Amino acid sequence: MSSLEYGWQAPTLTSLSPSHYSTENSSSSAHWTDFFLAIACRGYAEFEPRAGQVKAPRGAKIVPVQAAIEAEPGAFRISDIQHAWIAAWSGIAVCLVMLFERQRTLLTLLDAVGEPVGNADFQGLLFLYTQECEVTPSYDFVPDKCGAFSFTAVADKQKLIEAGLLAEDDQNWRLTKAGRAEARRKAVEPSRVAEFCQRHSRVRGKALIVEQYRRHPYYATRSEGLDKLRLEPEALARIKAAKPKRQPAGILTIGYEGRSLEGYLNELLRAAVTLLCDVRRNPFSHKYGFSKSTLGKACVQVGIRYEHMPALGIASDKRRELETQADYDALFAEFARESLPRQGAALETIRAWVTGGERVALTCFERLPQQCHRHCVAEALERLGGAKLKPQHL
Repeated sequence: MSSLEYGWQAPTLTSLSPSHYSTENSSSSAHWTDFFLAIACRGYAEFEPRAGQVKAPRGAKIVPVQAAIEAEPGAFRISDIQHAWIAAWSGIAVCLVMLFERQRTLLTLLDAVGEPVGNADFQGLLFLYTQECEVTPSYDFVPDKCGAFSFTAVADKQKLIEAGLLAEDDQNWRLTKAGRAEARRKAVEPSRVAEFCQRHSRVRGKALIVEQYRRHPYYATRSEGLDKLRLEPEALARIKAAKPKRQPAGILTIGYEGRSLEGYLNELLRAAVTLLCDVRRNPFSHKYGFSKSTLGKACVQVGIRYEHMPALGIASDKRRELETQADYDALFAEFARESLPRQGAALETIRAWVTGGERVALTCFERLPQQCHRHCVAEALERLGGAKLKPQHL
């Protein structure tokens, strides 16, 4: 979490200079406040790697901090504080930012590359690394027009820019000085990353896209420039075979619980879904990618139409305290009895989409359909349209 979110900004060298405080004995307390904040941050940096690993009595962490302060020789002066900030500020700023392991992987990979990398090239390198060098990939990807693409990686880039670890650059991925220091302070599998980067040190542009497509043909299935890449007939055949086949119009359902945005979209693509119908009353989610705006834009990018149908949702206050399947069943019985019969227009709209050739997926949160009201909506549609509207649960 950024220090700015606590309302505190790190002082600049100018604000700590003697010209700002008229004398060493200035009555201003601001520089002392900054100094003690710096001590606290350095203490956090020292103890963070051991958090949760060392069992100690209450107050035990105070002892080494006090010892460090008491060991400082002589009286403090403004120049001492200046030197401390010069040596430590980049680390202090980073210590106030909580990073996910996947974000540290980004920093480690970018540091190993050793130079600014264009957006498409970095997506390609990250894709190959996560797919081929990690047991559980840090990021999932979807097939895009110019190679594999991760929405989550792009969102993480913006978070790292806001944290001061990446430079604000629309075209490239580039570490700041603080970002490089943080990448090296807590690198993720540095030897493996370095070996990967050495093998791919000169693979960029079309050559990098070709390498992705040869090894992972599914991610070429939405490419718009295959004819310009000079792929071998065998590679083109694998890509053709990996492309999801067009399916008959119908009704499917899917929940996003436990899925990444990219994993969720891949489920839709592989099932040949053409229209995603969001049946949440309030399409907001704390999970990245599943609030209405972000989800709608992601769907459009992968060629799926997005529609929100709030009339078919259940109010949030009715979803509280659902602990057993019996609780869910009671809620859904009430929903099917009192709410769905009044939503004929919304159900008819969905039926018309299917009649018009769309392969529609109804979506909400819960992964299991029996714990989500979407199965009630799907059953109502089946009663309305017969076997053609019999749902398939993804």
